[in-house]
Amino acid sequence: LLSSRPTETSLVSLVFSLFGHISRRRRVQFGLLLALTLVSATAEVFSLGAVVPFIGILTQPEQVLESSFISGFVNRIGITDPQDLILPLTVTFGVAALISGALRLMLLAATIGLSNATGADLSIDVYRRTLYQPYRVHVSRSSAEIIAGITQKVAAASRVLMSLANLVTSGILFLSILSTLLVIDPRIAGVAIAIFGSGYAMIAILTKYRLKRNSILIAAEQTTVVNILQEGLGAIRDVLL
Repeated sequence: LLSSRPTETSLVSLVFSLFGHISRRRRVQFGLLLALTLVSATAEVFSLGAVVPFIGILTQPEQVLESSFISGFVNRIGITDPQDLILPLTVTFGVAALISGALRLMLLAATIGLSNATGADLSIDVYRRTLYQPYRVHVSRSSAEIIAGITQKVAAASRVLMSLANLVTSGILFLSILSTLLVIDPRIAGVAIAIFGSGYAMIAILTKYRLKRNSILIAAEQTTVVNILQEGLGAIRDVLL
């Protein structure tokens, strides 16, 4: 985390190395976050599945009753008029949407909170390890490098964790919604996969080199900025005196 000379390392190895510095408690919390993601994905599937009968009962109520799933449910509760299904399906769709939205907000809050807490743990760990270094290390190491590592590079690592958590949660939600769409209408789902998939792939290819180059440049210049500030603030005292 404190290195001012970034090296060419794969993203996967960097992520695994970063997780190696995370405490066991935070790893358990990341596991709970994954469980919450699965619950949220299930709610998204139910919410999306409730859209089809809800729209169908508003546009073509007679065809909704012909559905094997709906007809079995209707026969059990004794409903014969399609109009009587409007209220139950509306309530079902509304409740499913509210639960899905609430779980998404909980998931977002948990992701942000856990990422920030993990970043704070990393900052404390870096500071502690720095203080416990032998005297020869303190003499040879630049204080600007240490300050940049604690204040800026650890914050960047925290943002990486947040982005990674968002990637995992969004990926699970995407696969759940995609599976539901494939069941509802495979043709439309296939077209959507082709369009959005090719768009995201093109963006990733076009920005990969620039992101890598800028990340190396930013990591190197963060230490330089802190060093210039320290030297400037120290020199101005001598000038004023």
